[in-house]
Amino acid sequence: MDNKPVSTDRITNAKQVLLNLPGVCAVGVTDVDAVVTLKVYFESIETLEAADLPSQIDGIPVQAVVSGRFNAN
Repeated sequence: MDNKPVSTDRITNAKQVLLNLPGVCAVGVTDVDAVVTLKVYFESIETLEAADLPSQIDGIPVQAVVSGRFNAN
């Protein structure tokens, strides 16, 4: 991870890249102890394994979560 501040633009751009990956249902942002992480939610373990998920984007760490499909009500 680099020392650049994590701007809203950097987060928005990184989220867009991740949302374009096949099988991604959603992307969330966490900030724990001043460490911003992008959580990428996948439909299944198969879609996670098929995705070429980077460990970071523009210095922002990326973490995978298998959640299943999201449904809006």
